[in-house]
Amino acid sequence: MLILLFAQSTPLLAETWIKVATFYKDGGIKYDRWIDVKSIVQRGDWVYANMKLKSDRGKGISPIKINCKEGVFQYADYPNSKWERKQNGIWKAAGKEYNSPGKEGAYDLLCKEYRRSSNFPFLRKLFSD
Repeated sequence: MLILLFAQSTPLLAETWIKVATFYKDGGIKYDRWIDVKSIVQRGDWVYANMKLKSDRGKGISPIKINCKEGVFQYADYPNSKWERKQNGIWKAAGKEYNSPGKEGAYDLLCKEYRRSSNFPFLRKLFSD
């Protein structure tokens, strides 16, 4: 009985990740991007979170930060690498523009939370502090 109870409660404790993008590139390789909602912190115009990067080639977790006012995305471990949001889904870095569903998905979740609060009511509490 105890094992059954533990098996049922474990997934509930582990479900802190929200998938923000799934896309294919590099010859059909599948990429997924997830945000850990328990890691979200807002300081001024910047929002910080952990992003899980997963593909057929491997996976990892990277801290990210987004300036919602200026539309800037950065991997926190690489402060000199800056991506600027140009329009819906298009991000610019080093003079080139890219369609980036992972960055756009993170931007949508972290910067447009109020518009989506009806879909994710538990996020309202995260951003209210």
